[in-house]
Amino acid sequence: MSNVSANPKTPKILLVKISSLGDVLHNLPIVWDLRARLPDAQIDWVVEEGYVHLLTPLLSKDGFKGIDRIIPFSLRRWKKNLLQLSTWKEFFAFRKQLQEVVYEVIIETQGLLKSALVCSLANKAPNAVVAGLANATEFSGYEPLARWFYNQSVQVPKQCHAVDRSRWVM
Repeated sequence: MSNVSANPKTPKILLVKISSLGDVLHNLPIVWDLRARLPDAQIDWVVEEGYVHLLTPLLSKDGFKGIDRIIPFSLRRWKKNLLQLSTWKEFFAFRKQLQEVVYEVIIETQGLLKSALVCSLANKAPNAVVAGLANATEFSGYEPLARWFYNQSVQVPKQCHAVDRSRWVM
């Protein structure tokens, strides 16, 4: 497991779980795990724009502590319109959002290159923990090159449920 507790009591944490529907839902328990350990942390989440509606009810408000900020990622749409100026404007606006906060902890639980690249775009504190998967598990996609973007690669059991896999990385 990564050492999230080595950071301040109020770290700024970025979760990177972009897609798909089931993967996004399976990642939800780590928000509550983080809140239990670090109730005052800022928790932001990068997710494909089509899944933002799943996370919106979990935004922190009126005394409820959930996700503090959702950062929409539009890769699917951008790939279809790669040569359009508007696509590149949106991409740079996305990158700017990732740069607005200096993150002490970045948790990438997908193990895919696209997610790891998002981690690399985020504004990181000098001693930031960037944790991600070190190996494939049953029924999950995994791209070994993604490991090069983490400073903590977490080995998880091969036969591991998706919820548990995310919790291992945390």
